[in-house]
Order: sequence, then C-alpha cells, then structure tokens
Amino acid sequence: MRSFLSFVAVALASLLAVLSLAAYVVHETVLDPQRAGDVLAKAMDGSELRDEVLSRTLPGYSSLPSAYRSDVDRLADSPRVDRALSSVSVDPQGRADFSPVRRELAQSLEKGGYGELAAQVRAAQTDASMRVPQRIWGPYEEARDTAWLVATRGALASAALFLVGLLIARNRRRAVALVGAAVALSAGAAFLLLRSLPQLVEEAATGRWARWAAAVSAPDTTAVTEVLLPVAVVGAALVVVSFFVPRPRTA
Repeated sequence: MRSFLSFVAVALASLLAVLSLAAYVVHETVLDPQRAGDVLAKAMDGSELRDEVLSRTLPGYSSLPSAYRSDVDRLADSPRVDRALSSVSVDPQGRADFSPVRRELAQSLEKGGYGELAAQVRAAQTDASMRVPQRIWGPYEEARDTAWLVATRGALASAALFLVGLLIARNRRRAVALVGAAVALSAGAAFLLLRSLPQLVEEAATGRWARWAAAVSAPDTTAVTEVLLPVAVVGAALVVVSFFVPRPRTA
C-alpha cells in the first residue's frame, strides 16, 4: 500500500511539474513584456490600432488625404516596419515606445517617394510613446499573471508531492530513482508541450487576441533548453544518487 501511494504521489508531482515548467518558460519568454511587440505587430492588422500607432508616429496622419493615407498604410505594412514594431517593448504600466517604428516609417516613406512626409516624421517633436489599448494589454497581463501563478503554485505542490513520495516509500532507494526519472521525464514532456503550444492556443482560445497570441506563442528553443536542461540534469543526477542509497533491509 505504501509503495502504491508513493507511486501515485510521484505521478501527480510529475504532472504538476510539467505544467509548472511549461508555465514558467512561457512567462519568461512568450509573455515577457520585451516580446509584447510581437503581439502588437500581429494586432496592427486591425485598422483601429494601426490608426492609433500611425497617428502617434506620424504627426498629421489623421488629416492626410485619403489617397495619401492609403499609401502610408501600405508602407506601414512593410516587413521592415513590422520588424521595427516587433522590437517595441512595453513597460509594466502598458506604455510602449514606438520610436523604432517612427524611424523605420520615415525611411519607408522616403524610399516610397514621400520625402516631405519622411522629413515631417523625422522632425516630429511629439512623444512617440502611447499606452497599449486595454483590449490588447489587459489579456496579455492576465495571461502573464496566470502563467506565474501556475508556475509557482505548481512548483510548490510538485515539490511537496515528490517529498511525500519519498517519505512514504517502503523502498527508499527505488523511490529516489523513481523521483529522478520523473523529474527528467517531466522536463522532456514540458519541452514537447511547449513545442505544440501554438496549436494548443489556437484550438483552445477564441477571439482576435487569441489569434495574435497563437501566432507568437512558440518560445525560442534556446530559451526553452536553458530552463529545462538543468531540470533534466537534476533528475538524472537523482537517478545516479539512488545507487548510493542503502538497500532496504530484508527480514
């Protein structure tokens, strides 16, 4: 009975470890405010946000003739401006500095034959920062808070269950090996979960923000490895340590 309960505790701990590890990686990569520009780049497909950003980066944009505005919109949709938008960071208060977009837009306007508009953009003295609309930043913050909650609470619960599994096990040597293998496998399972994250987000969520998030929800492989590899190494080390744990005495 003790062995069975120990196995159940370790199995539950492994499941929580997978979720907490995945949530921590997402919190530190996908939901890092430094990457919020990626979501903004996708959200720029909506004309309302695009008009807000262009009004901030191009003084007088709202008063341009419709033909000029169409050309400016087309230039603003260029890959170079998209890359500049992706580099925009957002502070904890949800305010973004669009200076990189302003500079790139000026270059695009100049190359597109709108030298006067380009000079107007470069000479602009207005602040290029603006608060990200709540309809975009609100869900982003909520997702970040949820990821941190899952990561921290899940890690604590997982550690407690692993400890319970060790303490109630009849065969301590086997339990240490089981915990080590579970920790290593949890890191591997978290890696696979993160690889499929874009598809999961797209299928599980609805709304425009979900579509934007799904497009940028794949964490960088290097960042994932930096977090999960040490966890896998710790698990493997526990398996090795288990060989030095005394064997249980036989009656």
